[in-house]
Amino acid sequence: MWCVKHDPSGEPEKHGPSIEWQYPATLLATGSWFGGEKQGEWTWYYPNGQFSRVEHWAEGALDGAYVEYAPYGGTSIEGGYAAGEPDGTWTWFREDGTLERTGGYIDGQKHGEWFEYDPQGKPLTRRLFRNGRQTSQEFFLPPRE
Repeated sequence: MWCVKHDPSGEPEKHGPSIEWQYPATLLATGSWFGGEKQGEWTWYYPNGQFSRVEHWAEGALDGAYVEYAPYGGTSIEGGYAAGEPDGTWTWFREDGTLERTGGYIDGQKHGEWFEYDPQGKPLTRRLFRNGRQTSQEFFLPPRE
């Protein structure tokens, strides 16, 4: 459900607050349209009513903070977008909430250090990326007993 306004040529376009439903009566998403494009914060929901993800839009592209939630309720991914491309630090979590992986993007390309972690939070691998290309990889072995 959203408002419609007509652009200068008379064509209809989505405009204003939006509530999207899935049949029969399940809330799917809330957000806003401006000039036929998503704008500002959009929140998506699981059928049980819990948050699925929260994303931010500007000029029709993902832009700003992005968070995905797992069906069990915890955060599963945190990151951000700039002009529709992944940008900045991204973090992934396991179902139990422990850190699984971290890494960064610049202009949609993997860049800098990427780490994978074991369930206890200790690093397993470290990979370096430059403009989307992996340049090195390091494995961390547990200490010998």
